[in-house]
Amino acid sequence: MPKKRIRILAALCLLSLLLTGCQGMFEKEYRFEEAYEEEYTATRRDSSVQEVRSYSGMVNALMNLISFAAESGIIRTTKYNGAVEDDISRACFEVTRETPLGLYAVEYMSHSVSRILSYYEISVNISYKHTAEEIAAIRTVHTSRELQEQITETLAAQEDSLTFMQVSTEFGEEEIRSMTEQAYRDDPLSIPEQPEISVNIYSSPSTVQRITELQLDYALPAAELARRPAALRLWCDTYFKERWGFDALILAREVCSLLRPFGTARTAYDALIGGASADDEAYAMVMKLVCEYCGIDCYVVSGRRDQRERFWNIVEWEGDYYHLDASEAAVTGTEPALLSDRQMLSLYRWDTSRYPACEAELPAPAEEREPAEGVIKPSAE
Repeated sequence: MPKKRIRILAALCLLSLLLTGCQGMFEKEYRFEEAYEEEYTATRRDSSVQEVRSYSGMVNALMNLISFAAESGIIRTTKYNGAVEDDISRACFEVTRETPLGLYAVEYMSHSVSRILSYYEISVNISYKHTAEEIAAIRTVHTSRELQEQITETLAAQEDSLTFMQVSTEFGEEEIRSMTEQAYRDDPLSIPEQPEISVNIYSSPSTVQRITELQLDYALPAAELARRPAALRLWCDTYFKERWGFDALILAREVCSLLRPFGTARTAYDALIGGASADDEAYAMVMKLVCEYCGIDCYVVSGRRDQRERFWNIVEWEGDYYHLDASEAAVTGTEPALLSDRQMLSLYRWDTSRYPACEAELPAPAEEREPAEGVIKPSAE
């Protein structure tokens, strides 16, 4: 046989071997993808029948039914790897007893299994603790900032519940209560009442995710609660015609002249419009209200004085932050004072990590100032 012909035949054989090897590689890669799909089969959201190939796919199918608050559904096994009847019982128990969504949403789950030729068909029936709207309203939060925003929006909308999924950060009941109080203290104009809250946390050792249900109970009727923000804004519009002509000291003097001390009123509305005598919390909330309305940075501080709970403010004045206790000035009949952290520590205690540092000190009491133009003194009546 000529050498040239032999070389051609050898080349063809080598090419055939290479192609056969490539085909083997592609088949392995395909089989790997197929195995991956069997282990993690995704359920079809737009279908009444969900097909699964593994236990994890079965769990996913049940979770999918719950997420849509479906009262019934069909799960069909395809080339299933495992004991279907044992696995569906185990999956129902896991989903309802060991997942946050199941613990929150499901009252009871039942199933039946039918063998149809080469596959099984599983009928699932579910009864729920919560409505479809409540399940759909579950929000997802990742950070403390996101949760604080969600709580603030819920209180400002005067809604009576908030349910959220904690994805990566754990928030305990104490922290959630603190955030709820902070939302109220930060926005007395939009949130006229601090509700009583109850916290239910649904968690499982097998997952970092948790569902938290926050129930809000308001003392005021819904209609009155809805009316108060507009009434407070009207009050501000009446007393402060020009928002940008004031500083914190002027506003503190006005607050001391408007409110009556030695009372039990705790909210800005009760002290300003309701006519009730104010305690230290009401003074601090009114200061927060009028400062924010006039564009002045202001915080309500929750702390202690003489071993008792006490509220006062930290305000921005001429570029620095100072403590200001308007209630103390009203009770003693003295000029409102701007004090540093060092000066306050002789009588007051507070969590310094929650508020701006007040490092500046005024060398002497501020000069007396006339009320700014636009501030209307209330009548003596």
